[in-house]
This record gives sequence, C-alpha cells and structure tokens, in this order.
Amino acid sequence: VRAHLDDLDAINFALDQVELRAQSVPLQIFGPRERALGTARAAEFLERLRRQPDEEPDSMALLVEAIEDSGAVVAANNDPDRGFDLGVWSDDLASIGGNPLVIEVKWKLMPGATSQVRRALMKHPTARLALLVYLHPAPGDPTTTGVDPLPTSYPVLNISLSMLIQRMAEASFAEVVRDLRNQSVHGSFPS
Repeated sequence: VRAHLDDLDAINFALDQVELRAQSVPLQIFGPRERALGTARAAEFLERLRRQPDEEPDSMALLVEAIEDSGAVVAANNDPDRGFDLGVWSDDLASIGGNPLVIEVKWKLMPGATSQVRRALMKHPTARLALLVYLHPAPGDPTTTGVDPLPTSYPVLNISLSMLIQRMAEASFAEVVRDLRNQSVHGSFPS
C-alpha cells in the first residue's frame, strides 16, 4: 500500500479492497504425507530381497522402490565413487533437518564405516543427516530378533536393509528415520 503511515483512510481503503478480492481458502490440516508400506508390500520386498542375487545394485534398486512407495522422492548418484549413493527428499523429515537425507549403501557394516560416512557428510554442503544402510546384518540377525544389533550415532544412522523394510511395514520411511534419530539422540526407542 502506498500511503503515509498517518493516512488511516487510505490504508483502510486498501485493506478493504484486499478483503473483497481475497478468496476464501479452506483451512487444511497438514500431517504426515508419507505412508507405511503395509504388511503385504513389506513382505513382498523382503521376499524379493531374500531371493535376489547378492548384488549391491539390485539391493539399491529395491531400496529406492521401497522409499518411493512410502512417498518420499529419491535420486540416485550415477557415479558411486563420488558422493553418497542416494539422496532422499521428504517433507516429513524437514522438521528434523533431514532434507536432503543422504544414504550410503554398504555390503556389511564394518568397523569405521560410520566414521567414513560422517567425514563425507561433513564435506556435503547441504546435508546434515545420513543413513547408512547395510545389506548383510552382523551376527544376531535383526530379522530374527526384531532389533538392530548395532547402535546408531547421530548424525549417521545405521540400519540393515531388511530391518528398514520390516519397520516400513507399519511406519513410513520418514517415521523410521525419525525413530532412528530419536533413539540415537535421546535414547528413546521406536513407538
């Protein structure tokens, strides 16, 4: 509005014009946009994981499909020697600074892998959170115990691919990541 601050008539006139032209927009309540895979879809992913050849590209394609089915947006890195394997954008992760969430896929979770990912994360200009997904669980396989045997350490969160898919049966990808983050930072376990 172009008016002097003490010209209340001009300001009120402008506000009246805006009010007349404003459309009534229904109030939308925003909640989580992503969704759980569901038990049947998660079981399908787990069966495909069990049957597929033991190769990282196949497992990564399955991971991308599961995350996208949950409602997040995934971009794969075409040069695996430079940067992280995947980048995920999720509106539901924005509240914990998880956009983009970078993902590194490893064959096994070896000593030093978390430190290596943490160093790479510090060099990334925009990412503040990384997920380290490993294909082969350590002894105490989480698919039989229901709990991932290896602790996670913020800002690098660890989870086996099979456990991630199991958890995504009842929670969205973003909820699983948020639970991992809460477990790492606050010591609370998934709800």
